[in-house]
Amino acid sequence: MSVQTSTAKARILVVEDDTVVARDLCRRIERLGYHIVDVCDSSERALHVAQQKRPDLLLMDVSLNGVDVVRAAMEIRQSVEVPVLFLAAHSDRGMLNRVKQANPDGFVLKPVQQRDLMVAIEFALHRYQVDCELQASQRRYTATLASVGDAVVVTDRDGRMTFMNPAAQSLTGQTIAEASQRPVDEIVPLRNEATGIPVLSPVVEALTLRTTVRAAQPAILVCNDGTLVPVDYNASAILDDESELIGGVMAFRDLREQREVANALKRVDEEQRQSQRIETIGRLAAGVAHDFNNVLTVIGGDAELALEHEPLHEDVKIILQQIADAVGRGAALTRQLLVFSRKQQTEERVVDVNEFIYGVRHMLARLLGEALTLEITNDGSPAPISIDLSQLQVILLNLAANARDAMARHGGVLSINVEQADVVEHPDRPGLKAGRYVKISVTDQGEGIEAAVVPRIFEPFFTTKAVGRGTGLGLATVYSAVKRFSGHIYVESTVSTGTTFSIYFRLAEAARHVDALPKKRELNGSETILLVEDDEAVRQVAGAALRNRGYRVLESATPSEATRIAKDYKDPIHLVVSDVVLAEMNGDELTAALCAARPEMKALLMSGTPDEILAMHDLEPDDVLRKPFTPTSLASRVWSTLHDSTPGGDGQCGPLAAKATGGSGPSSVRSRIHRTERTRRTAHSAA
Repeated sequence: MSVQTSTAKARILVVEDDTVVARDLCRRIERLGYHIVDVCDSSERALHVAQQKRPDLLLMDVSLNGVDVVRAAMEIRQSVEVPVLFLAAHSDRGMLNRVKQANPDGFVLKPVQQRDLMVAIEFALHRYQVDCELQASQRRYTATLASVGDAVVVTDRDGRMTFMNPAAQSLTGQTIAEASQRPVDEIVPLRNEATGIPVLSPVVEALTLRTTVRAAQPAILVCNDGTLVPVDYNASAILDDESELIGGVMAFRDLREQREVANALKRVDEEQRQSQRIETIGRLAAGVAHDFNNVLTVIGGDAELALEHEPLHEDVKIILQQIADAVGRGAALTRQLLVFSRKQQTEERVVDVNEFIYGVRHMLARLLGEALTLEITNDGSPAPISIDLSQLQVILLNLAANARDAMARHGGVLSINVEQADVVEHPDRPGLKAGRYVKISVTDQGEGIEAAVVPRIFEPFFTTKAVGRGTGLGLATVYSAVKRFSGHIYVESTVSTGTTFSIYFRLAEAARHVDALPKKRELNGSETILLVEDDEAVRQVAGAALRNRGYRVLESATPSEATRIAKDYKDPIHLVVSDVVLAEMNGDELTAALCAARPEMKALLMSGTPDEILAMHDLEPDDVLRKPFTPTSLASRVWSTLHDSTPGGDGQCGPLAAKATGGSGPSSVRSRIHRTERTRRTAHSAA
């Protein structure tokens, strides 16, 4: 009677050299509902048949004549994945230990009983199926861990390594073979990031507590080659279905890239904040530039007019000159802020550094004060560079002011040396290409700069000075000015000894000597000038300066008044001098209209507004006389405008008249300028 089984139709290969036993086995197997693939009396034939017919089970006698059955079974299983069920006449311990090497799926003892045979076959087939599923699961598990970006290690219940995924091998610098069965704290040694003291392995802690351990703070992994890597980690104990401890697992992540990204984002954020600060300062400077430059014009103009009166006491002359110098520094500060915030254009030209420094030596000396000494030296060679004169002045004044503050406590010497230098590329001067340069060295004997601070000294708003003693813009402005003209600046400093700033500019073609302006007496004239300026103090200073030089001046505070004067005045008006920003209409529109009505009249515009405002009026910086101006600079510009006979040159009415006929740009833009300026002035007056 056939016994029904869950695996009926399983295909079995019998390997038995006893014909009687083989026949009996086949009969019993078929009664159980299985299918006999073949019967073989040798291991060689069994291997051949197994390879050809791929049976579901191999039933093999352990006592084949002259055959190492264990080796034969292992060869067949290596060639064909098939479960092996051994048939044995006895079950002594020696035989069992020998056949265990083949990792069989079961045993059947002779004489074979029907039910025992069925149980053994079913168990062997089931065990093989479970093993296959387990191996597939292990392959999926291994592939999953291998694909994980984090490093993963697995240990047994004693904390000894059993598995490492590729990320863990790469990070620790050890292979699975090298790490296998070694304590986990030897393979993944961790230290406290703050103190460097070794910490207990989180896997060992998880095994001890039979729970999950998460990092309270990052640790340092000491790699096999000694590299220190910041890592975050967590570890867990592995329990079976009966809550018995069978091992542990730890995942840890390299934090270097994450921290680099965080630092980069932090730098970008800081640069953005600095940019916003600079933009805010630029907007503030642009908003007050007009009024502030008017104030400076009045102060400087009155000081120069007073200096023209003789005789004056020497002390009075000194005071007036100091006022004029302060006005110059104030104007430079305003321009410095505007240029730094990109609100003002630069005017590049070739200048000899030696001649320039000689011209500003008195200003530098007064800035340093009597307690400090200024030494200026050069190598006797010309030092032409291409730069904006005001920016070169900004560089020198800021470095001198920085040196003054550094030497305030103990005094000392500020040395400025200029020389031509043949530069060879050197790692100490990154970015400096080989070539011929003008080198400006500014050295003080001050307190010096700490090495940790040096990399930050050119950052905007960074300062080591006490609150109220520094804005953090000085060296940032120097750096910006140097870079704007393709220069390079480096700093060397020793605490308690002093600091040297070395600035390199490419050597330019020698500066051409510009013809000197007419002497003071040659700036005089007798022409009639219509002066349009809504700031009464500025108008009075400008009017006095022109009258002192012989000009007839017609003053007007508003465009409507200027239009009336031009209409009613019977004699020629040779020149109209007008501020650009006026309440009723812009100065360029006013002068265009006046020149259209009086073709013989020339025009000169003056302005204290930033270049970006002039650009909105379709004006170039060279088109206007910039505030703050001195009586001499005003007279010089008036003289050159009146005597310029070049068609279309400065002061010609042609372009201005064209603006009056529609060439001045969209009226909506101009109206917006008028409204903005009027609103600003109203708010300022209310304040």
